Amino acid sequence: MKRRFPSLEVVFFDVVEIPHIVVSVNRYIVPFNKYLVTLTLVACALNSLVFLIEPLITSKIFDLTSLNNHQDTLSFLGYGLTLYVVLYSVMFIANLLINHIMTIGCGRIRLRLYQNLILNHREMSHDKKISMLTQDVEYYLWNHISPSILLVSHVSNVLLLSAYLLSKNMLIGLIFIACAFVFLVVQHVIGQKAEQKGSELAVARQKLLGLLSDVVAGHSTLIQNQALFASLKQVKKQSEHYESSRQAFEIFRSFFTLLAHLMLFISQFLPIFLGLALTLLGVKLRTTDLIAMFIAATRLEQPLKNIVDDMFRLNGAKAIAKHFETLLEQPIPKYQLHATTDDRFECLDGHHLAKSFAGRTLFSDLSFHFEKGKKYLIKGPSGSGKSTLFKLILQEMSPDEGTLDMVLAGGQTTDNYHHRIGLIAQSPYLFNDSIRYNLTLGEAFSDELLLEKLEQVGLTDEFDDILNYQIVNNGENISGGQKTRLEIARSLIRQKDVLLADEVTAPLDVNNAKTIRQLLFSLPVTVIEIAHHIDDTFIYDGDIDLS
Repeated sequence: MKRRFPSLEVVFFDVVEIPHIVVSVNRYIVPFNKYLVTLTLVACALNSLVFLIEPLITSKIFDLTSLNNHQDTLSFLGYGLTLYVVLYSVMFIANLLINHIMTIGCGRIRLRLYQNLILNHREMSHDKKISMLTQDVEYYLWNHISPSILLVSHVSNVLLLSAYLLSKNMLIGLIFIACAFVFLVVQHVIGQKAEQKGSELAVARQKLLGLLSDVVAGHSTLIQNQALFASLKQVKKQSEHYESSRQAFEIFRSFFTLLAHLMLFISQFLPIFLGLALTLLGVKLRTTDLIAMFIAATRLEQPLKNIVDDMFRLNGAKAIAKHFETLLEQPIPKYQLHATTDDRFECLDGHHLAKSFAGRTLFSDLSFHFEKGKKYLIKGPSGSGKSTLFKLILQEMSPDEGTLDMVLAGGQTTDNYHHRIGLIAQSPYLFNDSIRYNLTLGEAFSDELLLEKLEQVGLTDEFDDILNYQIVNNGENISGGQKTRLEIARSLIRQKDVLLADEVTAPLDVNNAKTIRQLLFSLPVTVIEIAHHIDDTFIYDGDIDLS
């Protein structure tokens, strides 16, 4: 929708965006408690009644023709106290409900985004994921979800105050409302001009700072080449330009401030003048009502400003909101939780596998048969497809041709086996927590099982109170060999049938490398290892050469 006045684009926010905003809020916040959301929206609407306290009190004062006894005085006190207590209590409850919805609803959004990024976007960099889950999600929540909810409250404020003004007198009420909107538009234009002048001042300041940094850093060169005087003239010229820009900015700011205050005449005094003039022409309106309308009209300006602010934030967050909604709408793949199974593993078979990248064939017609408990080696130069083959086995990617199957006892086959495969990475990641947590990763395993597997990998004698030992900064307080053995123990407690060892001995010294390989060969599971440096004392049951 094109507009003739781009600077007013945010004021005249596209109404077609509002249903889209409501849908996006409902999709992630409403489902957890529709009753609570409905109650919150009602409370937001009732919250608007707070703006009527002063007009109602003013009308009540003028309606008191006389105070003949204490009962009249106490009645007025009770009326005012009731208004303040009830309406501000409603506002308090509305704020609590909005905060509760934001807390629960935003938690749901962050959790779904986390699941989506981890399971659907494995190729995305860790830094990008962290940025999205921290800075970007906060920006999305507070500049899209929050103003979407608050917009309901602020629109309710405007509608209620407008209804009050119109109920007193239709014609004069329309004048008050129109003048309030004129004030808002002029304020917006003033804000746009001030922002433009501020940007020009910032550019001039940046140029001056850049020049000063340059000449200070290179002053020796200037002196050496007798160019100091010329540089001083350049600094003087840029400094004068900056000071002129700053002076112009201050003049414009003072003028804009004057204009903004003069606009109060249009929004506040002019409607009263017109109201008084109309009463002289025969329009029926009590002076009491005119004063109450004046007070209500002054309250109308703030929610109008709030609506503009909400729309500014929604407009500014439109791009990231669309990106987030695209991510949030993606289905979350079913995630296989750890579970033991009675189906006994027999072997892992690959049949005529082929995989290419960017027109380059890594391997083709590759077949293998990895049997239970045996040890296998995958070798080949860098870029030959060793890591790609691991990703195929882990089912992180699919082959261009061929199939991968796990054979269970009795000859039964399955292609859903990724939860039975463990990966021992070259650089295992350890969390800044206890060894207990680094093994369980929050799942329920007994300490007896943990200690049994730690004993199996030879770690129990190397730490005091091993389960409570605190890992620091991704394991900088333990050795590389200990990190690798903890990674192996992670897979053992989960009863993985196949362990993939990806260059696990590469970063280790000779003794640690031998210890790790001895451990892998002693395990009663199938081990498939990628390695460049082979110790001839270890005899594999088979190998795949991708040279």
